[in-house]
Amino acid sequence: MRQKVLVVAENPAIRLLIKNKFEKAADLLFSYQVVEAEDTGTARELAEREEVDAIICDLDVPPGGGLFLCQQLKEVPALAGIPVVVLGERSGREERIAAYRAGAVAFVAKPFAVNELYYRLRALLQMRTALFTGKEMEAVTTFLQREDLEPAEALARLLQVLCPGSPFYIWHKGQEDLSLIFPQDAAGETPGSLSPESCRIEGWVIFSWSGEEGEYIAAVNSRGMGAGKREFLRWLLSLRG
Repeated sequence: MRQKVLVVAENPAIRLLIKNKFEKAADLLFSYQVVEAEDTGTARELAEREEVDAIICDLDVPPGGGLFLCQQLKEVPALAGIPVVVLGERSGREERIAAYRAGAVAFVAKPFAVNELYYRLRALLQMRTALFTGKEMEAVTTFLQREDLEPAEALARLLQVLCPGSPFYIWHKGQEDLSLIFPQDAAGETPGSLSPESCRIEGWVIFSWSGEEGEYIAAVNSRGMGAGKREFLRWLLSLRG
């Protein structure tokens, strides 16, 4: 499936780096065509004329900046659904929150690794092209954007929607101990009788990721969870981690 990606950056070196990566990165799922804009005015024109599938935007792009472009896109019904990944300063927490409020779906800190940018956008495109219900899409968006939620709470909400009826557990791994923080009913078993390893032996699907407050481990009963959904959840964890 061919995906058209609009790269918006004043710096031509950034545009070339991203263009080279994406146009050489065709796989069994996607191939990419990159169109470029060096300012927000051109970007909006191209987004509408070229019918792009995704936008990568440097927050420093003139005039007005990347947040201004995000806001403009959200005001046009035909453009509002295009996922926008923004590039901003690593230390800019307020900038990151402002980007999400303006409608961005992901934030990649500069200086960025182009491979990280590629895999983040690829996962978002897979999410957009998958057959998700409105409720599932809302849960995924909440998981990616709600920085006010604790990571484990955000994941629990996501699993409740994507894996309805499937029991799951979430642990937090500190420096010395492993504590169960989201127990769910698991066929009458008590939380104390379960661990990530015992769940793995029973055939449950194990996910793990590291956040600012340590490592989180989730075990999900695999009933009804196909390989595609498992892979998709792993991608989402890599985006949030």
